[in-house]
Amino acid sequence: MGEIPEKSIVIIRKREYRSDLNRSVVTTHYATVSKNSLVYLSKRNVAKRLTKQCAQFMLHTGKIPQKITITRKIVENKPVELIYSFSTTEVFQLYITEELLEGKEPKNFIETLIASSDIDFLKTISEEEKQWKVTYAPDGRALCKKCKRQIKTKEIRVGRMPKEEEPPRQEFYHFNCFAFSKIDPKTIHCINDLSEEDQKKIRKKLK
Repeated sequence: MGEIPEKSIVIIRKREYRSDLNRSVVTTHYATVSKNSLVYLSKRNVAKRLTKQCAQFMLHTGKIPQKITITRKIVENKPVELIYSFSTTEVFQLYITEELLEGKEPKNFIETLIASSDIDFLKTISEEEKQWKVTYAPDGRALCKKCKRQIKTKEIRVGRMPKEEEPPRQEFYHFNCFAFSKIDPKTIHCINDLSEEDQKKIRKKLK
């Protein structure tokens, strides 16, 4: 632990048995390093911390951090959404505001950094390239958008990950109803949280 710098973000993944699901799954925990120990956080709070760190980095260095892409149109006088890829399975949405940039207008500030860099941070993302998450249904309330039938408790379901600024919406699919072949494998997350058997089923669909 002593080798990890203070305030670093740590992601811990471990396999645990879930009695409610009657199977072993990989769970993800988020934490920050404080006084040589871990302080656990929600993913939303991790995103907020990363957003502040990203803004400070850009202000102090005049550069955009590595592993950042921009997938949405940058609009004047509105927060700029940056996508930070912590790993292939962990993606965070960072919303850079004028307040975080100490009064600088986000669009002009970010575009200036992009123009001075040799790296292409811009990435076009189509409607078909939404971000998706695979989980076990915690209850039987959700309906599949394709077949309109109930997704039963503990069944694998694929759900759209909405942007933070979007209104809450439900968009879930049964495993067999979701068009895995039509999406980029990089846009589907949390596969490792499933049992090994179910991970193999998902990865086979993505080939």
